[in-house]
Amino acid sequence: MKEEKDLKEKIEGMTKEEKIKYLANQLSKLSNEFDLPLYSDCEDKQEKE
Repeated sequence: MKEEKDLKEKIEGMTKEEKIKYLANQLSKLSNEFDLPLYSDCEDKQEKE
C-alpha cells in the first residue's frame, strides 16, 4: 500500500501536462504488456484501408 500512497502523492504534485504525459506513458506500457494496439494505431490502419 505504500507504493500506492507514494504514487498518489506524486500524481497530486504534478501539473496537468505532467499528468497527461504520465498517463500516456502508463497506457503505452499497458498496451505493450497486453499486446493491445493503442487507439491511434487503430485509426491509422482504418485510414490506409
